Amino acid sequence: MQVFCAEDDFRMYLRALLKYKYEFGVLIYHYCLMSNHIHLLVKVSAGEGLKRFMQGVNQTYSHYYKRTYKHFGHLWQGRYKSFLIEKDSYLLDCGRYIERNPVRARLVRNPADWSWSSYREHAFGEGNPIVETHGIYLDLGRTAKERQANYRNYILTERPYEQLIDKQFEVAV
Repeated sequence: MQVFCAEDDFRMYLRALLKYKYEFGVLIYHYCLMSNHIHLLVKVSAGEGLKRFMQGVNQTYSHYYKRTYKHFGHLWQGRYKSFLIEKDSYLLDCGRYIERNPVRARLVRNPADWSWSSYREHAFGEGNPIVETHGIYLDLGRTAKERQANYRNYILTERPYEQLIDKQFEVAV
């Protein structure tokens, strides 16, 4: 089911992310909103933080969607899935998977062309208030310009084993 039908829908969800990120102290490192699902890479400080954050965001958006489109019934297909990332080094790989989603879905050729992800913040420093910077990203260079260039290269470089890794993430993410 398509949960984002218009640009205003994407904007509304992003506003909800911003509101609840502050309310529940959630750090959002990477995100991508697709027409029928979302990907988030977040860090929470408390045990119930993720549950309450997702509940707030998804309920807010559900109410908006149902009012806007006169929709009845469930909007989301089941509960969200969450997985623990134990190694910081895995963060960039997860972020790459998330931000390349529109490319894999053949919606755009370059992740910079998709407005509804964190890619442009990391790749160009666009000043996205939703996105936090993690230490692994900071290790990509000494200056913001160097980090951005290295990040673009990391995300855009095709890898021969790409499909194998994507399948692994589809199971894990």
